[in-house]
Amino acid sequence: MGENDPTLSKKLAQYKYLVSRSTAVNVYGFAKWDNAFGLYNNAATAIFMKGASEGGPTAAAVLNSKYDSAAAINGIYHFWFHPGNDDWSPAANPQQHINYIKDRNNIWYTGLGSLYIYRYAHEREELMSARFMEAPEARVMLYLILLMISITVIRTCCSGISATRR
Repeated sequence: MGENDPTLSKKLAQYKYLVSRSTAVNVYGFAKWDNAFGLYNNAATAIFMKGASEGGPTAAAVLNSKYDSAAAINGIYHFWFHPGNDDWSPAANPQQHINYIKDRNNIWYTGLGSLYIYRYAHEREELMSARFMEAPEARVMLYLILLMISITVIRTCCSGISATRR
């Protein structure tokens, strides 16, 4: 469940997706770039937050521990859930967990798409920098383009919850 195959990767690439997801858990790093399809394959998660109808609820202490594990290694904390299956009252586990992870100044709170646009731009910047070592004006232009992409992404993305250390 939640994995992809060549047929799915081909479709995702055809529709210009940058990343496919996986439901694998206990993963705190970036997915690998797939040159064959031109996208990141199988971005996994730290934990799936189960609702009552899914054998849950997942305890806030378990969610908090997964978050702490990701933070300890400067990793990506990506938890996913089906919002309609959870109790979102103030005392419930999901709200307790969000209260635990919110308002931290060393964390970038972002959606999965924005995280991978950042990753994509960062990797390309490293490749381009190596090629333009003798042309400083090209490096400045590349930096400005990446900065504009980042600003545009940050302004336009508002979905999902993923967190990674800055």
